[in-house]
Amino acid sequence: MSIQQEIRQQVTALIRSGQRAEAKALLKEKFQVTEEQADQLILTIERENPMANVIVPQMGKQMGRAIGGSGGCLSLVLNGLMIFFILVTLMFAGVAIGMYLYENRFADEGIAIEGTVINLTTNETGSLAPLVEYTYLDTLRQYQSSFYSSPPDYEVGQQVPLILNPENPNEAIIDSFNDRYLISIIFGGVGGFFLILSIGLGVAARKVKRNFEKSQQDAFFTPVK
Repeated sequence: MSIQQEIRQQVTALIRSGQRAEAKALLKEKFQVTEEQADQLILTIERENPMANVIVPQMGKQMGRAIGGSGGCLSLVLNGLMIFFILVTLMFAGVAIGMYLYENRFADEGIAIEGTVINLTTNETGSLAPLVEYTYLDTLRQYQSSFYSSPPDYEVGQQVPLILNPENPNEAIIDSFNDRYLISIIFGGVGGFFLILSIGLGVAARKVKRNFEKSQQDAFFTPVK
Protein backbone atom coordinates (compact mmCIF):
# COMPACT_ATOMS: atom_id res chain seq x y z
CA MET A 1 0.00 0.00 0.00
CA SER A 2 1.42 3.38 -0.93
CA ILE A 3 1.06 6.06 1.67
CA GLN A 4 -0.05 9.47 0.49
CA GLN A 5 2.49 12.25 0.99
CA GLU A 6 0.30 14.27 3.31
CA ILE A 7 -0.54 11.29 5.55
CA ARG A 8 3.13 10.27 5.64
CA GLN A 9 4.13 13.76 6.76
CA GLN A 10 1.57 13.69 9.56
CA VAL A 11 2.63 10.21 10.68
CA THR A 12 6.31 11.22 10.61
CA ALA A 13 5.56 14.27 12.75
CA LEU A 14 3.63 12.15 15.26
CA ILE A 15 6.43 9.58 15.50
CA ARG A 16 9.07 12.27 16.01
CA SER A 17 7.05 13.77 18.84
CA GLY A 18 6.73 10.42 20.58
CA GLN A 19 3.08 9.88 19.63
CA ARG A 20 3.46 6.46 18.03
CA ALA A 21 0.01 5.31 19.20
CA GLU A 22 -1.57 8.38 17.63
CA ALA A 23 0.33 7.71 14.39
CA LYS A 24 -0.93 4.14 14.36
CA ALA A 25 -4.51 5.30 15.01
CA LEU A 26 -4.24 7.79 12.14
CA LEU A 27 -3.13 5.05 9.73
CA LYS A 28 -5.89 2.71 10.87
CA GLU A 29 -8.48 5.46 10.39
CA LYS A 30 -7.26 6.61 6.99
CA PHE A 31 -6.65 3.17 5.42
CA GLN A 32 -8.92 0.88 7.48
CA VAL A 33 -6.03 -1.49 8.28
CA THR A 34 -5.40 -3.85 11.20
CA GLU A 35 -3.12 -3.18 14.15
CA GLU A 36 -0.35 -5.30 12.63
CA GLN A 37 -0.64 -3.64 9.24
CA ALA A 38 -0.45 -0.21 10.86
CA ASP A 39 2.73 -1.28 12.67
CA GLN A 40 4.24 -2.44 9.38
CA LEU A 41 3.39 0.87 7.73
CA ILE A 42 5.05 2.78 10.58
CA LEU A 43 8.16 0.62 10.25
CA THR A 44 8.18 1.33 6.50
CA ILE A 45 8.03 5.07 7.16
CA GLU A 46 10.81 4.86 9.73
CA ARG A 47 13.05 2.97 7.30
CA GLU A 48 12.40 5.50 4.56
CA ASN A 49 12.95 8.40 7.01
CA PRO A 50 15.59 7.49 9.60
CA MET A 51 15.04 10.75 11.49
CA ALA A 52 11.38 9.88 12.00
CA ASN A 53 12.19 7.55 14.90
CA VAL A 54 14.15 10.17 16.84
CA ILE A 55 11.69 10.58 19.69
CA VAL A 56 11.73 13.73 21.78
CA PRO A 57 8.35 13.57 23.53
CA GLN A 58 8.97 15.98 26.39
CA MET A 59 10.62 18.58 24.17
CA GLY A 60 7.88 18.07 21.63
CA LYS A 61 5.16 18.76 24.15
CA GLN A 62 6.95 21.87 25.38
CA MET A 63 7.43 23.18 21.86
CA GLY A 64 3.81 22.44 21.04
CA ARG A 65 2.70 24.41 24.05
CA ALA A 66 5.06 27.27 23.18
CA ILE A 67 3.81 27.40 19.61
CA GLY A 68 0.11 27.02 20.28
CA GLY A 69 -0.33 28.04 23.90
CA SER A 70 -0.69 31.72 23.22
CA GLY A 71 -3.24 31.01 20.51
CA GLY A 72 -5.26 28.82 22.86
CA CYS A 73 -5.28 31.52 25.56
CA LEU A 74 -6.25 34.17 23.04
CA SER A 75 -9.13 32.01 21.82
CA LEU A 76 -10.40 31.66 25.39
CA VAL A 77 -10.10 35.41 25.98
CA LEU A 78 -12.00 36.20 22.77
CA ASN A 79 -14.74 33.71 23.65
CA GLY A 80 -14.99 35.24 27.12
CA LEU A 81 -15.32 38.73 25.66
CA MET A 82 -17.92 37.47 23.20
CA ILE A 83 -20.04 36.04 26.03
CA PHE A 84 -19.66 39.27 28.04
CA PHE A 85 -20.77 41.47 25.15
CA ILE A 86 -23.67 39.13 24.38
CA LEU A 87 -24.85 39.70 27.96
CA VAL A 88 -24.41 43.46 27.50
CA THR A 89 -26.40 43.22 24.26
CA LEU A 90 -29.23 41.42 26.04
CA MET A 91 -29.23 44.05 28.78
CA PHE A 92 -29.53 46.97 26.36
CA ALA A 93 -32.08 45.12 24.24
CA GLY A 94 -34.14 44.36 27.33
CA VAL A 95 -34.13 48.02 28.41
CA ALA A 96 -35.04 49.17 24.88
CA ILE A 97 -37.93 46.72 24.56
CA GLY A 98 -39.14 47.40 28.08
CA MET A 99 -39.20 51.17 27.54
CA TYR A 100 -40.93 50.78 24.17
CA LEU A 101 -43.68 48.61 25.68
CA TYR A 102 -44.05 50.95 28.65
CA GLU A 103 -44.42 54.03 26.46
CA ASN A 104 -46.99 52.31 24.24
CA ARG A 105 -48.98 51.13 27.24
CA PHE A 106 -48.75 54.59 28.78
CA ALA A 107 -50.10 56.11 25.56
CA ASP A 108 -52.93 53.56 25.26
CA GLU A 109 -54.11 54.04 28.83
CA GLY A 110 -53.38 57.77 29.12
CA ILE A 111 -55.48 60.85 28.49
CA ALA A 112 -54.63 63.28 25.70
CA ILE A 113 -54.49 66.91 26.85
CA GLU A 114 -52.64 70.07 25.86
CA GLY A 115 -50.02 72.00 27.74
CA THR A 116 -48.01 75.17 27.31
CA VAL A 117 -44.23 75.51 27.30
CA ILE A 118 -43.42 78.01 30.04
CA ASN A 119 -39.65 77.64 30.14
CA LEU A 120 -36.62 75.90 28.55
CA THR A 121 -34.23 74.26 30.99
CA THR A 122 -30.54 73.79 30.15
CA ASN A 123 -28.32 70.81 30.91
CA GLU A 124 -24.53 70.73 31.32
CA THR A 125 -23.95 70.48 27.55
CA GLY A 126 -26.09 73.53 26.76
CA SER A 127 -29.00 71.56 25.27
CA LEU A 128 -32.55 72.63 26.12
CA ALA A 129 -35.70 70.78 27.23
CA PRO A 130 -39.18 72.23 27.66
CA LEU A 131 -40.93 72.75 30.97
CA VAL A 132 -44.63 72.30 30.23
CA GLU A 133 -47.54 73.59 32.29
CA TYR A 134 -50.98 71.95 32.07
CA THR A 135 -54.26 71.86 33.95
CA TYR A 136 -56.07 68.71 35.02
CA LEU A 137 -59.02 68.48 37.44
CA ASP A 138 -58.80 72.22 38.03
CA THR A 139 -55.23 71.85 39.26
CA LEU A 140 -52.24 73.52 37.58
CA ARG A 141 -49.37 71.07 37.12
CA GLN A 142 -45.98 70.97 35.41
CA TYR A 143 -44.04 68.42 33.42
CA GLN A 144 -40.29 68.63 32.79
CA SER A 145 -39.28 66.87 29.59
CA SER A 146 -36.20 64.62 29.78
CA PHE A 147 -35.41 65.07 26.09
CA TYR A 148 -32.81 67.81 25.54
CA SER A 149 -31.87 69.15 22.14
CA SER A 150 -29.92 71.95 20.57
CA PRO A 151 -31.46 73.92 19.00
CA PRO A 152 -34.59 73.32 21.12
CA ASP A 153 -37.60 71.59 19.58
CA TYR A 154 -40.02 73.95 21.32
CA GLU A 155 -40.45 77.64 22.09
CA VAL A 156 -41.75 79.32 25.21
CA GLY A 157 -45.53 79.84 24.83
CA GLN A 158 -45.93 76.97 22.35
CA GLN A 159 -48.86 74.59 22.77
CA VAL A 160 -47.81 70.92 22.92
CA PRO A 161 -49.82 67.66 23.08
CA LEU A 162 -49.44 65.68 26.29
CA ILE A 163 -50.40 62.21 27.42
CA LEU A 164 -51.46 62.15 31.07
CA ASN A 165 -51.64 59.23 33.47
CA PRO A 166 -55.17 59.48 34.94
CA GLU A 167 -54.15 57.50 38.02
CA ASN A 168 -51.27 59.88 38.68
CA PRO A 169 -52.00 63.28 37.11
CA ASN A 170 -48.49 64.49 37.90
CA GLU A 171 -47.11 61.91 35.47
CA ALA A 172 -47.19 63.05 31.85
CA ILE A 173 -45.19 62.95 28.65
CA ILE A 174 -45.10 65.02 25.48
CA ASP A 175 -46.80 63.09 22.70
CA SER A 176 -43.93 63.25 20.19
CA PHE A 177 -41.67 60.68 18.54
CA ASN A 178 -38.54 61.93 20.30
CA ASP A 179 -40.04 61.99 23.80
CA ARG A 180 -41.71 58.61 23.41
CA TYR A 181 -39.23 56.52 21.42
CA LEU A 182 -35.81 58.15 21.08
CA ILE A 183 -34.36 56.68 24.30
CA SER A 184 -35.58 53.22 23.29
CA ILE A 185 -33.93 53.63 19.89
CA ILE A 186 -30.66 54.75 21.48
CA PHE A 187 -30.58 51.72 23.80
CA GLY A 188 -31.50 49.46 20.90
CA GLY A 189 -28.75 50.96 18.75
CA VAL A 190 -26.13 50.47 21.46
CA GLY A 191 -27.34 46.90 21.88
CA GLY A 192 -27.02 46.35 18.12
CA PHE A 193 -23.45 47.65 18.20
CA PHE A 194 -22.50 45.21 20.95
CA LEU A 195 -24.22 42.39 19.04
CA ILE A 196 -22.07 43.10 15.97
CA LEU A 197 -19.01 43.27 18.22
CA SER A 198 -19.94 39.91 19.76
CA ILE A 199 -20.28 38.30 16.33
CA GLY A 200 -16.89 39.69 15.29
CA LEU A 201 -15.27 38.33 18.46
CA GLY A 202 -16.86 34.94 17.86
CA VAL A 203 -15.51 34.79 14.31
CA ALA A 204 -12.06 35.86 15.51
CA ALA A 205 -12.11 33.24 18.29
CA ARG A 206 -12.92 30.46 15.84
CA LYS A 207 -10.15 31.60 13.50
CA VAL A 208 -7.62 31.71 16.34
CA LYS A 209 -8.74 28.26 17.49
CA ARG A 210 -8.27 26.81 14.01
CA ASN A 211 -4.79 28.33 13.78
CA PHE A 212 -4.01 27.01 17.26
CA GLU A 213 -5.05 23.47 16.34
CA LYS A 214 -3.10 23.65 13.09
CA SER A 215 0.01 24.89 14.92
CA GLN A 216 -0.20 21.91 17.25
CA GLN A 217 -0.44 19.50 14.34
CA ASP A 218 2.45 21.18 12.52
CA ALA A 219 4.68 21.71 15.60
CA PHE A 220 7.05 18.97 14.40
CA PHE A 221 6.19 19.09 10.72
CA THR A 222 9.11 18.25 8.47
CA PRO A 223 8.48 17.90 4.73
CA VAL A 224 9.35 14.42 3.47
CA LYS A 225 11.12 14.42 0.13
